[in-house]
Amino acid sequence: MMNMRHPSVLAAYAGRNDGTFCKNIGDLGVGMVTIGGISVDEATKKQSEKLIARKRAEFVFKDHEAFIQEQVAIAKESGAKVAVNIRSSTVEGYLSSASVIANCGAVVEIDAHCRQKEIMDVGAGQALLFDLPRLHEILVSIKDIGVSTILKFRGNVVPEVGIYDVSEGCCDALHVDAMLEGADEFDISVFNTIPDGIFLIGNNSIRDAHSAGIVLEYCDAFSFSRIADDMDAVRSIVGGI
Repeated sequence: MMNMRHPSVLAAYAGRNDGTFCKNIGDLGVGMVTIGGISVDEATKKQSEKLIARKRAEFVFKDHEAFIQEQVAIAKESGAKVAVNIRSSTVEGYLSSASVIANCGAVVEIDAHCRQKEIMDVGAGQALLFDLPRLHEILVSIKDIGVSTILKFRGNVVPEVGIYDVSEGCCDALHVDAMLEGADEFDISVFNTIPDGIFLIGNNSIRDAHSAGIVLEYCDAFSFSRIADDMDAVRSIVGGI
């Protein structure tokens, strides 16, 4: 269970969501803010450099652990719960970063959402959905650290019930992006495919209080990302729920 002061979540947005950005959004009363995504092992860092070369914003740091520590401290000044979205090609990469995040008093978010080919080519991001035993191993290993964990993924990629099955008992929340590819709308039916009993954060691309309210009929919280560049829009959503 995720205890938050408001059912709103700033979703990860690589290259933008550092501690200062998250603090500014958290200051508006948002329930949880997410730093990252952050590549935390050599393979995903190398692939992220390729993304940067084709003009995508990314966080790539030699000392990503120091970055996590510094940015979480800044974000926590807002009073919002803080999560850190991470991606790795190895279980060890997830574990070492999860330990740092736990020591910071933040939440780990496993990125099974990124569908960029470079990231999927090393078994990270959305590639995890096609290797559920490995995903289960990652979640169980992190659970043993004792840190709260969120699994973020896209709906309509693999059967959601299978994802629920491997996360049950070793994950505190599922963050489900139900946006339809190529369309400016989301698929509510995705939420109904996930059994009761786990905290659900829905959608990733909420833009107003009306759409947030629709998601909250099915989920415990809603998330947004792109509109975070518009502080007035965020204030309107937080105030309207």
